[in-house]
Amino acid sequence: MTRVVLTREEGRNASLRDYLPSAVHVLEVPATRTEFRDLGVFEEALRGVTSATGPSWLVVTSARSARYARRALEVLGVDARVASVGAVTTGELEGLGVEVALRGDAGAAALASSLSGTVITIGALENRGELEELLVERGVTVRHVACYETRARALSARERRTLADADVVFVGAPSSWRVVGAFVSERALLVVPGATTAEHVGARHEVMVGWDESLPARLGTWISSHERTLGEA
Repeated sequence: MTRVVLTREEGRNASLRDYLPSAVHVLEVPATRTEFRDLGVFEEALRGVTSATGPSWLVVTSARSARYARRALEVLGVDARVASVGAVTTGELEGLGVEVALRGDAGAAALASSLSGTVITIGALENRGELEELLVERGVTVRHVACYETRARALSARERRTLADADVVFVGAPSSWRVVGAFVSERALLVVPGATTAEHVGARHEVMVGWDESLPARLGTWISSHERTLGEA
């Protein structure tokens, strides 16, 4: 049976399970933990980067940032429109009653060509930067405000072995890869949300990019084509 390991934080892997075929063995090895920023400190930082005219867009770069979006809109004003990175983030925002004007379900880069004016992104302290780089290249003013910091977990011997035995490993960010990368077998398929994480996982592994509606079919095809060797190590 195909062994799949999900490395997002505890409690944040449910949506990924929807992408998996039923006949797989799923385990979780959280690579990181999150420390959220105090809302008052967040608001102060947000006001510090907001111009007198206000931003055209507020970009929510991760589901963990969604809880800050409503407060951000109160600070920025009603004219700011919201864009989200990923289907999971969009779902979190809509569940909180935040209207999403623009969805980047294929990752941050998918938003770049549609954003203009002044853009404020909210997300991790260690921001991936892919969207910001693309916007700066287009001459768009962009500022980032951190909502949380991601910290590495120390993995147990059992967790390291679980990674070594995995056939498929979901890696959500470069910070996660820095924790799990040393323990993942070269034969494993890495499934990542976008191009930035794909660049960080290196050339030793086969990589499948994109956490979207097409992933179940793509992953199912990969598993079928490797079924003779999966689970043998």
